[in-house]
Amino acid sequence: MNKSITKKKKIIILIASILAIVFVVGLSIGFIIYSNTDEYIFLTEESRTSVNIVGIRKPSISHLVIPEEINGKPVTSIGEKAFYELKQLKSVTMPDTVTLIRSDAFAGCTSLEEVILSKNLKTIGDNCFNGCTSLKSITIPDNVSVIGIKAFLGCTSLTEVSIPTSVSTVGSSSFRGCTSLKTLFISLYVEHIDQFAFADCTALEKVTFGEGAERLSHGAFQNCPKLTRITLPLSLAYLGEGVFQDCTSLTIYSKGPYEPSGWNSNWAYGFEGEVIWDYVPPVPSPNK
Repeated sequence: MNKSITKKKKIIILIASILAIVFVVGLSIGFIIYSNTDEYIFLTEESRTSVNIVGIRKPSISHLVIPEEINGKPVTSIGEKAFYELKQLKSVTMPDTVTLIRSDAFAGCTSLEEVILSKNLKTIGDNCFNGCTSLKSITIPDNVSVIGIKAFLGCTSLTEVSIPTSVSTVGSSSFRGCTSLKTLFISLYVEHIDQFAFADCTALEKVTFGEGAERLSHGAFQNCPKLTRITLPLSLAYLGEGVFQDCTSLTIYSKGPYEPSGWNSNWAYGFEGEVIWDYVPPVPSPNK
């Protein structure tokens, strides 16, 4: 009899220990729960101090305003595939509490036209807006340091992009196939444009580099046939293979006096235009 009671006690203690572990882990990494707000029911993952939105119960939503808080905790991130392929979604407004948008969060939202990002956003994840074919403009906040792989791939309505100084690397294929993109400004301190980042941007006409650019990787501007002129800064230490391949209208103006030794020997593969070395930009006339 005593042995039976002792065995039951051990089982009860074991179950209690398991539940305690689950509870502690749940507090650390967050349970996935449904959270009601004034307008929506979100699927969320909550920790002790913050909320990660991982989905929504209303897939037909067209205008989404993400709240600053849910259950008294700040919303700091948008989870992987949180709003994936919501075909009727047209606009998104994020609070400034959000610092991270995870991969594929808005991928395939083909009706999405307008996105207001958090001013404190630091990371735009891989494939984040991949295939958002109606997205016409995007303002990348000054705190963003990472633009992920294929983040804006195939955003065929996007016409203008400015990369702020906070970004150090533009991920591979991040703006590839943005066939309406005409103007690109890359700020000072953006060091690395990864492979195929702006490839197949067939309407791209103007690119402006800041002096901090150091690396243009393989095929970064491949197949941009309307690009007529690009000025390469002195800071540019590396050009990858075929970086301007099939840029059939392009003339390159390099501020350097000669081809740097660090450039790939096949950087000019598929490029048949002129290179003007030791280029000195004209000094703008003072306003009268």
